[in-house]
Amino acid sequence: MVKWNFIFCIVLFLSSSFHLFSQTYAQGNYTGNGSSKVISGLGFQPECVIIKSAGAYEAVITTANMPAGKSKAMGTSGVALATEQISSLNADGFTIGAGTSTNNNNTQYYWIAFNESTGIHVGTYVGDGPGNPETISGCGFIPDAYILMGDETSTDGNAQINLNSLSASGNGFYIFDGAVASGTFSAWTADGWTTLGGATSADNSGVNYYYIAFDANSNIKQGSYPSLSEAQTDNYAVNDIGFQPDFLIAYPYVSTPRTPVFRMGSINSGDDKSLLFTATASSTNLIQAFTANGFTAGNDDRVHKAWQTQHYYFALKGGSALPVDLTEFEVSKHGEQALIEWSTATEINSDYYEVLRSPNGINFKSIGRIEAANNSTQIQNYSFTDEHPLEGINYYRLAEIDNGGRYEKFKIKSLTFNFANIITDFFPNPVNNNVTLLFNSYSDENYDLQISDLLGRTLYSLQTQAVKGINQLNLTTNNLSAGIYFINLTDTNNHVSSMKFMKSEY
Repeated sequence: MVKWNFIFCIVLFLSSSFHLFSQTYAQGNYTGNGSSKVISGLGFQPECVIIKSAGAYEAVITTANMPAGKSKAMGTSGVALATEQISSLNADGFTIGAGTSTNNNNTQYYWIAFNESTGIHVGTYVGDGPGNPETISGCGFIPDAYILMGDETSTDGNAQINLNSLSASGNGFYIFDGAVASGTFSAWTADGWTTLGGATSADNSGVNYYYIAFDANSNIKQGSYPSLSEAQTDNYAVNDIGFQPDFLIAYPYVSTPRTPVFRMGSINSGDDKSLLFTATASSTNLIQAFTANGFTAGNDDRVHKAWQTQHYYFALKGGSALPVDLTEFEVSKHGEQALIEWSTATEINSDYYEVLRSPNGINFKSIGRIEAANNSTQIQNYSFTDEHPLEGINYYRLAEIDNGGRYEKFKIKSLTFNFANIITDFFPNPVNNNVTLLFNSYSDENYDLQISDLLGRTLYSLQTQAVKGINQLNLTTNNLSAGIYFINLTDTNNHVSSMKFMKSEY
């Protein structure tokens, strides 16, 4: 049985099939047969698969970066990658082996598969040891959450989760027991995150680490919810997620660790059933049900612990996904301007696009708006020109807003502009009476030229019309006394190029 869904709260929606802002997720369930079994019909080749049984077998995960045929046990400490669990990732699904964690005869299993695309990044890195903080990059976005594990047989490879809402603590938590993963995390970055370098569990020398990172958008939500300051109550409503999830992980983050729990949309909606990553059968009174704007929690302290200030969750949804399939997003330099181009394969209910720019990859501002196609099943091509890019690195990001006001942000691209090199040559220097100035113009435009002294006083100015390419100006400096001067050349975008020169006495 295959159900297509989008969510990670880990929260997901029970639905048929769809593409979410160019992100593709699928989930479903099957009954084990004790021998090799192919799960197909996903419509894409997954980059990451997580499987958990309803019985007392632990959850396993594989990513496209792991050695072929290998997967990682998520609910046990100190285990290496194993075979016979998830055997391969295929063009339309995946193959499971004969291992009991994924294929015990007559046991029910639940799975979720992810395809790397905008908003999801599957990657790997090699640890270089404590005391050497590691920079994990290549995500193309500031992650909202990640799942990380290593191939080490010791605790250094234990699977862990970190959420952006936990960043104040600087640590995520281990999946197998819920203990704080101390010293493993330093900071989120525009393209990933950095490790603290104080623990081997995220950066042990020579260990291969594998991860899946998630971007924040209207279909992915992570956050926290408070507990009542009294005894646990049943059917505790958490209604601030803003959508009905299809997949949810909940975690209390307390001094006495509690194992995280999760629920998938492929579990019958009327069943009070949740899953643990450990070798534990499905349980009740945890995540009891998904609701229109969240979920209900039972009276188990793993989801609703009395007197606990906050519980944490991470969720994905699917049914109301923004149906824009972004096929291309490119940025390029055209003279002193930046050209942003993108294409879509399909659009449903799309209203407009915003082009966002940032000087640091974190704080973005809108610099333009382009109307969308609304509804289309044909290739749509769009472009926007940033006529006034910033000096240095410019980070660009695209956001799509639908007619209901929901939005999705896509991958970050960057361009570097160095406007300080407009002047290419100035000779002779020192100057006698006549001097030649060469400068490179990125377009046909006017330039303002000024000569000033050491006190900043303007002694000479003119305006010149330049053509695209190298331009030459012949200047006379007869009226200048011997000394040090500056020549400043300013284009129509107020980019200034300066050069210091000396006027000789003879």
